[in-house]
Amino acid sequence: MARGEVDKQDTGGRDVKPVSGFAGRVLLDEGERVREAWGLTYGSVVLVDPEGRERWRKPGSAYKRPRAELVAASVRALVERARDPGAVEAALARLADASPRERAVAARRLAELEPPEARAALETRAADPAEAVGVRTACLAALARLRDPRSLDVAAAVAGDDGTPRDVRRAAAELLVGFGDDFDPPAGENWRPRWTSAESRELGERHARLAACARSLLDADTSDLRRPGAALLARLRHADALEPLLALAGDRDGVVREHALTGLCEWRDDARVRALAEALQRDRATDVKRVARYVLDGPVGKLRE
Repeated sequence: MARGEVDKQDTGGRDVKPVSGFAGRVLLDEGERVREAWGLTYGSVVLVDPEGRERWRKPGSAYKRPRAELVAASVRALVERARDPGAVEAALARLADASPRERAVAARRLAELEPPEARAALETRAADPAEAVGVRTACLAALARLRDPRSLDVAAAVAGDDGTPRDVRRAAAELLVGFGDDFDPPAGENWRPRWTSAESRELGERHARLAACARSLLDADTSDLRRPGAALLARLRHADALEPLLALAGDRDGVVREHALTGLCEWRDDARVRALAEALQRDRATDVKRVARYVLDGPVGKLRE
């Protein structure tokens, strides 16, 4: 697995540390010949087999790079499927087993293999109210690994249903909040908005449905559901979120306040947001104070070259 870099320090690549357990090398793309030949954006990761065929690609940019652990997981999935061509079919058959334990094991195996063709079967199990809680949560975790936007509708319906078991709702909410958040956070010691480099058009296109889901999560009486509800509302960054986020910034839960203020970074120039940030500099939660400082001061230093 090669990683394209620009040799900024004239070290011949010796300053770049390995990012995974796979054998590989640093590729110094002088003149950007490789990037142009493969049609890569800056920061992209591409997997090429020994025959020169592209097997997997994750786009990036000059300011964001795919998370190393996600790249490694996808490469492992490709290697495992090549090693055992019948693994996916066997796991799908096991997903229909009479035993909930076996179905949960099958879902976890499909998460490891990341087969796109398993999406429909996993969604069916995840959405079935008669299915065991452990199976549904395992299926939602597997769907999160597939990162297919078609699963967002199923996850929103599950997470937004207050009659669904709490663990299942939380797993669905985590899929929604994490969707598209596949990139390393900006470099540097200063706090920066977690999701600004992980925009998702698919989330925006489902704004109405996801906003309703977020409101349902926020109505829950447990913090493990209210927190992802606030995070989802913050991620949507829609004009309709301003007033609810202002209200949530006074929530009793520090993580909810943090997510709300993170969402309010979109409206840094609003007088109400700045006044709120001034007050929250004295918040008892350290992370809330860090976000408030960012709202008032804005970005400090370079993001990433």
